[in-house]
Amino acid sequence: MADQIFVNRDEELERFRAVTQPHAKPVLVVCGDGGVGKSALRRQMEAACTIRKVLIEWRKTRPYDYVDIMRSVASGSETPHFEEFQQLLARFEEADRSITINLQTTGAIEVAREAVLQNVGSVTATAVNIERFVAGPRQNGLAANRMTRLTDAFLRCLGAATTGAHIMIFLDAFEMSDKETKDWVWSEFATALDDESLRRVRLTVFTRETPSLEPNLRPLVDILPLAPLRPLHVVEYMRQRGVTLPGDAFFSVVADGIIAATSGSMISIVTAVEAMLAGQNRVLGSP
Repeated sequence: MADQIFVNRDEELERFRAVTQPHAKPVLVVCGDGGVGKSALRRQMEAACTIRKVLIEWRKTRPYDYVDIMRSVASGSETPHFEEFQQLLARFEEADRSITINLQTTGAIEVAREAVLQNVGSVTATAVNIERFVAGPRQNGLAANRMTRLTDAFLRCLGAATTGAHIMIFLDAFEMSDKETKDWVWSEFATALDDESLRRVRLTVFTRETPSLEPNLRPLVDILPLAPLRPLHVVEYMRQRGVTLPGDAFFSVVADGIIAATSGSMISIVTAVEAMLAGQNRVLGSP
């Protein structure tokens, strides 16, 4: 029950609701330190969302990359419009599993880790790291081409899927994503939302980091920093939870103490108030 109670975020919710307006910025970034209430606000935003939504939440067990983001949106949108993207992704994944390499050189192969050689009579190479050559770093030509082709197909499908309907994409705990994924979100995905075909797509990002945006992105992104809660919000929360104290002055004193001890962290405030409530219930329940 405690995590369903919500205080002091009416202004933030209004800014979120305004995101779907025709001339609103398509990207909203909610940023703040851990414990300040981003997750609670996200749940309220989800509840207030009247359009189709997709949640992508980073955890230690969910290290999404840019492909996972596109795959999640494609599967979560519940429309048949992503067939082109799904087929292209399947072809790339099949190529990743089995690669045919024909080499004509002299010397001996020193490294061929995880490479699969098929229908090759004799293969020799000198100081060739096949693993690096085939898979390569993300910035090489093969990987860049893969990213570009998948992204272009995804954006075309996304535009078709949102014809006549909005879609809201939530990226939560985005600070846990790797650099490549962050670069893709800002340089490839967010910038594309300025296109007329994607005007019905909205992106809300929750992160501990305040993003440093390139000039071309600033007209597209609204940054919403979350400030720690204040004593009056703690009083409101205590009253909502049913804490009983002799009078308003006691509420103020207790709230000041909780803020001093928790620095306004919502998670810590909830823990403190729940401990008070448990003690109160024990006292009231005693003979």
